[in-house]
Amino acid sequence: MSAEAHPTGKPEKDRLRIETRFWEKVDYGSCDPDECWEWTASTTANGYGRFKVDGTRNISSPAHRVAYALANDEIPGDVDAEVIRHQCHNTRCCNPTHLKPGTQVQNVKDSAEDGRMADTPERVIRDIRERYEDEDVSQSTLADEYGLSQPFVSRVVRGERCKYVD
Repeated sequence: MSAEAHPTGKPEKDRLRIETRFWEKVDYGSCDPDECWEWTASTTANGYGRFKVDGTRNISSPAHRVAYALANDEIPGDVDAEVIRHQCHNTRCCNPTHLKPGTQVQNVKDSAEDGRMADTPERVIRDIRERYEDEDVSQSTLADEYGLSQPFVSRVVRGERCKYVD
């Protein structure tokens, strides 16, 4: 191992254990970098892969975020980007060449432009705010239903994000 510390702060043997556990849950197909590499383990109701980084606690991270982090030598769960967008639009894909950092607004606009979302991004933001205020629904449930992160939904309902939507 080099004298330079790894960004995870974990010893090399622990990093390799995490990487090995993660990548063994990915189907590489023919290993073609243009193909989707499908997540084969646990998924959310919306089809996004989930991975327990430490393997023991009941806290999991989106598999595509972990793939992006591992491919870019970042700390899984601590990627700087608000969201990691699937350029292939395949929720199970973990191919790092298909993953791009961005904002939730970009992600929602991608979905609307590609016809994967019937509502405009503004309508989604309004729906989230109205449902959170009027219904007995959690931020996590809303995040899962709309394919968003819970922290993003939290910022939306508090009015910290998407302020341009009334």
